Order: sequence, then structure tokens, then C-alpha cells
Amino acid sequence: MVNVGLSRVDDAVAAKHPALPEYVACQSRAFVKGMSALVAGTGVVLVLQNMISKRWPYALQWKMLLSVEKLPSPEPTEDAESRVKRNKYGDEVE
Repeated sequence: MVNVGLSRVDDAVAAKHPALPEYVACQSRAFVKGMSALVAGTGVVLVLQNMISKRWPYALQWKMLLSVEKLPSPEPTEDAESRVKRNKYGDEVE
């Protein structure tokens, strides 16, 4: 049995494809490199954005990582209590 990710491949299938272990190792390395690049790139953009906004203040609409800065708070707010229920047509419902 040859491991391919979280599943296993029968020996008969692995015998038909002799390069399967190298292929799986290459795919695994590519996945790790891609995820590392994504995390590192996000970190670099966040740091640069903070450095630039301290030097030249600019409007919030031009920030690249709005989702990082606008996380919802775990406590309920006053807005949650005062919301008006609406039906699918936008009319207020009691």
C-alpha cells in the first residue's frame, strides 16, 4: 500500500504507475510551498499596509486587508437588539 495524501493506493495500482511516490512527494511539497507563500504574502501586505498608513494616513476604503481590521466582536451590541425584521421583499415584519 502506497500512501497518497490521507488515502492509500493498492499495490497493483502503484505497480502500474512506478513514479507515483515521487509524484505524491512533489505534490505535497508544492502544496506546502503554496500555503507558506500565501501566509507570508498576507503577513507582508499587512505589515506594509500598517507602515504606509502610519506615514501617510489614508481612508479606510483603500486598505487592502479590511477583513483583518473589521473582525466581529463576541459580545452582542446595541445594533443587534434594535434590528428590524424584514421579509424577503424588504417590508418590516412585527
